[in-house]
Amino acid sequence: MRSNVSAHNLGRFALVALSLAILPGQVASAQPDAERTQLDLRIGEGRVQFHLGEIIPVRLIFSSNVRKKYFIWGRECFIHQNYRYHVDPPAFTDLSLADDAAMSISDMTCSGAGNQIESRPGEPLFTVTQTLNDRFQMDVPGKYRISVTSGRIGAPVTSNTVDLEILPSDATWEQAELARALTMMEAPVEKPEHYEGCRILSFLESRAAELEMIRRYSGPDRCEQQFDHRIVSARDRKAVLHLLEAQLKEPGRAISGGYLRLVAIVSLYQDHPEWYPTPAPEDLTQPDKPWEAPMRSGLWRQKKGVLSGRELFYAQMLAEALPRKARAAQAQSVKTLLGLGNFVGPEDVPVELFEAARTLLPSVFRDLPEADQRYLLFQQWPDLKSTAMIPVLSAITGAGAQYASTGLYQAALIRLLDLSPELVRPLILSEIGNREPHLGIEILGLLPDRELPGFDDVLLERVNRLVADGNGNMMGATALVERYASPALAGNLRLLLNSHIGDMDCISQVNLLAYFLRVAPRDGAELLGKALQQKQCSARLLLRLADLRMSSEVETAAIAALDDQDPQVVQEALRVLQRHGSVSAKQPIWDHFRRWHENLQGIGAAALIDPETQRFEGAYFEAAGTAQAWLTSPEELRTLGAFCATLGCKQNADQAAFYTTQVQFTIGFAGPDWEETTEHFGLGRYTVGSMDRLKEKMLQYPRGTEFRLDARSRQQRSVQRIFGVLKPWAVDHGFDLRLLRE
Repeated sequence: MRSNVSAHNLGRFALVALSLAILPGQVASAQPDAERTQLDLRIGEGRVQFHLGEIIPVRLIFSSNVRKKYFIWGRECFIHQNYRYHVDPPAFTDLSLADDAAMSISDMTCSGAGNQIESRPGEPLFTVTQTLNDRFQMDVPGKYRISVTSGRIGAPVTSNTVDLEILPSDATWEQAELARALTMMEAPVEKPEHYEGCRILSFLESRAAELEMIRRYSGPDRCEQQFDHRIVSARDRKAVLHLLEAQLKEPGRAISGGYLRLVAIVSLYQDHPEWYPTPAPEDLTQPDKPWEAPMRSGLWRQKKGVLSGRELFYAQMLAEALPRKARAAQAQSVKTLLGLGNFVGPEDVPVELFEAARTLLPSVFRDLPEADQRYLLFQQWPDLKSTAMIPVLSAITGAGAQYASTGLYQAALIRLLDLSPELVRPLILSEIGNREPHLGIEILGLLPDRELPGFDDVLLERVNRLVADGNGNMMGATALVERYASPALAGNLRLLLNSHIGDMDCISQVNLLAYFLRVAPRDGAELLGKALQQKQCSARLLLRLADLRMSSEVETAAIAALDDQDPQVVQEALRVLQRHGSVSAKQPIWDHFRRWHENLQGIGAAALIDPETQRFEGAYFEAAGTAQAWLTSPEELRTLGAFCATLGCKQNADQAAFYTTQVQFTIGFAGPDWEETTEHFGLGRYTVGSMDRLKEKMLQYPRGTEFRLDARSRQQRSVQRIFGVLKPWAVDHGFDLRLLRE
């Protein structure tokens, strides 16, 4: 549905808003007589007439007159560019304009695996199914002639022309179709019919459908992506805005971040109808010009903060309505306000707005869906941490360790350990002593103790029993040995590992090797050498071991592995040295890269484009150029580029040298991945990981260096929290730290 503002209608039928590049029936480009591709357009499964707002299916059947292999991408990319529709008369409206109005950009670049398909003359090569309603709003009844031009398999080819008639509005049909859509939407969200009901509703050209989409937005239907641009471009914007604002205050209405953005956009277009995008004149001088997302909405051109300021206005309205919300709606709305900084832009969320939601969180936390509870505990905990959450977390963990497989239980236990360690320690110790612990090492390993000698007998008995039985959680048992066993078990465990190297699972071997590197490094080095001789685990053993417990013995083994005949072992060794090696590893990596380059001289061009060669070369370049233990200068990166044999590697080296001069002092960060508990940091070209590793990297720079914490498009509470931790440390170590906002 579209707004009826004059700017929207002006010139609507005079302009062709369909990315037309070629007139209907015109041949896109000549093809050799020896090879002709054909595109057969079929609309509506043989039907010609459709109701206003009815879904219109499209099939595009490609074929060729010769037997040939064509490469076809597995995913559709550049929909507007690959399929250019021609409509006569040009009275349809391209929906990319509605996407633009909703501040979303469709048809962006995508990538995906493809495959080769061999054509057989007289048979379809492949078929593409589309829905005409996904491309156009068709709200003008009449008869149309439609064709499509596509270069999906080579030179552009234009299809046959198909007749189509859009019937006048039929209130009886529209009411029945609305009822059918709502019935389908009653199916569970994960069912295909639910999604299809959302689509039917979004395409209907009726005021009743328009209002129904608003009522269901931000609800349990999960149809927001289908409804967004339809609501933004609704005909009666004033009525739509009134309903959106009224629903924001309704006691039973849960409000999402998407809802706040939607009402803000509709509100701004109501105040500034001239900002609503209009079609651009067709450029007939460049018919083959690649399609570009329009970005013609006036919102794109407004100064920073206009949209986010309006969103904050409605967020404040929501905060004032919270006390009157029903519990489930209140819980979801609180979660929205707590995450406000994720979607309003880099502006600071008012402290009082955040605190109003934070204060309510303990009372409504358990009314949230379990997935949302996990999200808050894993992703947003640093900003939500409060002793008021202790009773809530205690209630979750009090359910018993039998619920340990749930992510919520684990998240609650981790956060309760953060707030009140004395409550969690007995539970963890009890689990460690169980014959079959319910919790994994990611929880049981969190105690601050270096060792737990009192549990040695339990740990040894469990490992011996599982080895004898040949089944059970051997990885979990050996992980507890690695984490807590004392040196007193070394003798027994040495006999066990010596007897089972090569027939024990790789992760359990790594755990036991890490134990020996902790309590008896010389024995650990000897056992590691034996394990590497067993090819069963050698390709992944070193990196797993280094990630768990890096040591000088592991580094020595990794450097030696650079001479291994197995390329996978060499690449694994390079990753170990890149992530965990000391500065002593730099020269061996450079020397091996140089020799590898010399050995490639004179080989054929085919070898240089071999994927294995490219992966091998890339591993050398990354290990030498982005190692954690040393800084690589632009000059050194160019030298490494000279070692490259492939053009891609050489270009990567040039780009890296340039990039280093631009961002070498910029610190970036990202929030925890799903069910992780800490942020991830990068410094310039270096992906460092944890805060501790970031500090380790910063110490390699000269005193007086000014670092910049990237605060652009970040949640400002997280920026300020990280800055508050890092700034004093930087000053204490002779550095300066500033915020990068522009």
